[in-house]
Amino acid sequence: TQAGIVGSSIRAPLSKSLAIEGTFTHLFPGRYETYNVQAGGLNIPFTTQPKSWNVSINIVYYPARRARRSLASPYRPLFDVADNGSLIRSLKN
Repeated sequence: TQAGIVGSSIRAPLSKSLAIEGTFTHLFPGRYETYNVQAGGLNIPFTTQPKSWNVSINIVYYPARRARRSLASPYRPLFDVADNGSLIRSLKN
């Protein structure tokens, strides 16, 4: 099985100074784990696939009415502010 990661980012201005930003990240580990569960004297195998996901919705204030031109500014940051979704790297045993 293969692992994969899917993500998206959206930014929409609400007014001249406010915008809404959202991100989505989903990590598919590509492996399954099997546990043995004891129930009523029986040994029952339980298979699961550990996953990781994140959804983030933010309201952003831009000083000097730059919400609509924020992506075109040469002074904008190179990367967005990190959140839990951008820090998902891998799942470990």
